[in-house]
Amino acid sequence: MDINKSSGQRDITIDIAKGVGMLLVVIGHLPTVMGGVIYTFHMALFFMLSGWCFSDKHLDAKRRFLKKRTVSLLLPWLLCKSPFWCMKYSGIFPDIFKTSVEYHWLGTMWFLPALFGAEVILLAVLLALRKSKYSGWLSVTAIFILTYAVSFVSLNVSDFLYYALFYAIGYAAKQTSKGTIRALPKKLYSIGILGVSYLLMIYLKPFVPATISSCDSSTYLLYLITSLSGSFLVIQFCSWIGKHTETLRDIFVLIGQNTMAIVLFQWFAFWLLQGAVDNGIITVDNETLLIFSKFIIGLTVPILLNEVYKIAKRQIKQKLSCHNQDG
Repeated sequence: MDINKSSGQRDITIDIAKGVGMLLVVIGHLPTVMGGVIYTFHMALFFMLSGWCFSDKHLDAKRRFLKKRTVSLLLPWLLCKSPFWCMKYSGIFPDIFKTSVEYHWLGTMWFLPALFGAEVILLAVLLALRKSKYSGWLSVTAIFILTYAVSFVSLNVSDFLYYALFYAIGYAAKQTSKGTIRALPKKLYSIGILGVSYLLMIYLKPFVPATISSCDSSTYLLYLITSLSGSFLVIQFCSWIGKHTETLRDIFVLIGQNTMAIVLFQWFAFWLLQGAVDNGIITVDNETLLIFSKFIIGLTVPILLNEVYKIAKRQIKQKLSCHNQDG
């Protein structure tokens, strides 16, 4: 069996990279020395991975695609945000609202509408360019030019164009490579390529904004370079993992399969642990141990909640099916 292929013939490196990317997101949200470096590329990596997964079949079923993504991205975002909007503007449950703000319960929710916006933009551009043989890289070029044009006039939609550019790069990369990620050959120049990528990411880090949404026309090109360099290193690492270490491969794939749950609940998990420590339920001797514990909790609690949700959903479906048969 070719371990580089998952079911459905998708390169398993993508599934591993989703898990590694989600692990980096959790680390980036904790007060560690790695946070600054991670922020130079980790969200761009996620948009590129999502773009890689975009299928040309959506061009012929755009309404179905938009409906599906509205349900899977915008609906969870709306359901999670609405109660807190009500608390904010009605004044009810002020303590809960204050806690949610202080502990960033919804800190990663911005990614859901951002991903939806990036998908819509790429879909629109590809529909305009679909007759071209090189629609992938032409879409990257078009969005890149449009991004700079919009950035110079400081329109609010420029953030979505930033996201869409990385999304389009992921799509174009898959189109060029025919859906297979190729690791660098075992040659001396490969070490040089990896080293240059690392140095670019580290050297340019002080000159790029802290987050992708803070980019403007003067910093976006630098952010583009650091994000592509960091993402390239991660992909090469994931390609190696997929070929050589089955245990790590399975762990990262599991994390990647729970991306939505971790996006929704990692900050809530941090709060649960911090609350237990503050109230003396759990004793943590030092700050380093607390940070490591938050890292573990930030991954495991969302995964467990997702498993509980899946079990409950499966049981409800079975009961409904039995009820319909009895009826």
